[in-house]
Amino acid sequence: MFRTIWVATVAIIVTIPYASITLIVSLIRPGSPVAEAAIQAWARALVRAAGIDLTIENAGRLDWNKAYIFVANHT
Repeated sequence: MFRTIWVATVAIIVTIPYASITLIVSLIRPGSPVAEAAIQAWARALVRAAGIDLTIENAGRLDWNKAYIFVANHT
């Protein structure tokens, strides 16, 4: 229960400034690396707040200049 409240609180506190930065920068300069950095920082903050141990397997196969969407398989 505490973790849920903690993550929800962090999500609200972190989302408001990062979303604001992303929206403003994207309106002024679409595709800006600043907006991308803000999105990545937001995601990292939420993953850390949730206590998720995030590991990447086969990282050498990724092109770090491309964007990816990963979906967890729970089976």
